[in-house]
Amino acid sequence: MKNINNNEKGITLVTLIITVIVLLILASIGTYSGIQVIKSSRLTTFTTEMKIMQIQVNELYQKYKDGDNTILDIGKDLSIIQEQASKVFTESASGIIDQNRISIF
Repeated sequence: MKNINNNEKGITLVTLIITVIVLLILASIGTYSGIQVIKSSRLTTFTTEMKIMQIQVNELYQKYKDGDNTILDIGKDLSIIQEQASKVFTESASGIIDQNRISIF
């Protein structure tokens, strides 16, 4: 009869379990670092957009300081401006002209 030894070549159950545990630990570390990179990227994108908005606001403020009054209509509801324009045009067509309303535009 041949003597069978349990320590022969091949993977044993213990080494298989240890390998699976190590792979799970490495996968969790990779996932965690990936999530952190995504959060950092979102924060960087947000701060970059805020800087771009601040630059545009500074440009509009400089135009306002230089006397450009066309930027006063930025952010106004277009329906309000359209109603004001239609009132001015109907009054000017009827012959009644108010110089204060014309200066709004």
